[in-house]
Amino acid sequence: MLKKVASYMLILAGMGILYISTSETMMRKISDIRNESDAWWGVHSSREKGDLVNMAYLDYIHKFHSERDYMFTKAVCKEQPQTDLYLYGDSYTFKIPDTAFACVDNYTFGWRYSDIIKYRLDTSKKNILIIETTERYLAIYFLGLDLFKQVYDSASGPKEMEEEHIVKGFKTPSLFNDIERIFHFGLKMLFNIKWNFYVENCFSETINQNIEYHLFDYNFLSAPRQAKASLNYYLFKRASGDVVISESGDQLFIKESVSEDNIMSARYHLKDDEYSIIINNLNTIYDHYRSEGFDEVYLAAIPNPVTILEPHGYNMLIPRLQSDPSLRMKCIDIYSEYKQNHENIFRPGDTHWSNKGMQMWIQVVNDSLRKHTDQ
Repeated sequence: MLKKVASYMLILAGMGILYISTSETMMRKISDIRNESDAWWGVHSSREKGDLVNMAYLDYIHKFHSERDYMFTKAVCKEQPQTDLYLYGDSYTFKIPDTAFACVDNYTFGWRYSDIIKYRLDTSKKNILIIETTERYLAIYFLGLDLFKQVYDSASGPKEMEEEHIVKGFKTPSLFNDIERIFHFGLKMLFNIKWNFYVENCFSETINQNIEYHLFDYNFLSAPRQAKASLNYYLFKRASGDVVISESGDQLFIKESVSEDNIMSARYHLKDDEYSIIINNLNTIYDHYRSEGFDEVYLAAIPNPVTILEPHGYNMLIPRLQSDPSLRMKCIDIYSEYKQNHENIFRPGDTHWSNKGMQMWIQVVNDSLRKHTDQ
């Protein structure tokens, strides 16, 4: 009897871990608690040294360590501020204060993975929308029109997407979708459908990492994993997990940004129909927000570190978009600036930019904002 109870408990625990690992909502809630804890059940954390250092357990390899040295100064504007700026972005921009932007009267930021911007435009001012994304999410995000459900007029509500965009676009999973995926998974198990099909159709793309997070990523297990990571580095010049070391040996890259068969990669061969969908959706987005009353809408694509530091094999997605005459949306072109001055613009053990890289981007944005004030 005891053995049967234990078996049932293990099955229930496994199903619970499976559900949590495939649910974006649950993963966020649990990680918010565990990531902040120093207890034994908390998560190994060396994020202040670099998120890739943390992922690869390279705590003892000091050459990849760097602090978040972001410094902000108050931007100067010769004219009276008369611009309301809306920035929908990600972890690259979420800590930039309003004072860093020139000639901005009111500033609204929304983080793509958790926030919604409900705007009410003041027609007596210039209204500017900047859509910022790191390059590795560029193709995925703009294969659909989820933006219409995340940035919208508070009076009219989110715009309904057409069916073709919903099918081809990236969908944020809901609780119902999570349960539905697991239910379908159970049915497919009964009919012996191949495992690859389960992974591609039933689970989150990060299911393997999420399960590993729940089973093995605990503070009390950090020491042996750090020792193993150091051994791999010194003996084989290799990083662990989803991290790779640059050819120069001085930079860490996230694996998804260098793999040729991953759409997030700078070396992925983007198909013509995929590129066409991205262009069409960007134009649809631009036309929609201009019709809503925005004076200008900008795309700000932040290059992957590998795009700038190891450009061989680059699919040229950012410059291709920026130079495409059919694209109506204007671009905040940091790619060209980085190509001319690429020293120390990214943190060596992190997916994000350094203070220098961020300041260069803020300067390009402010140049655009000042032009609107001068008009």
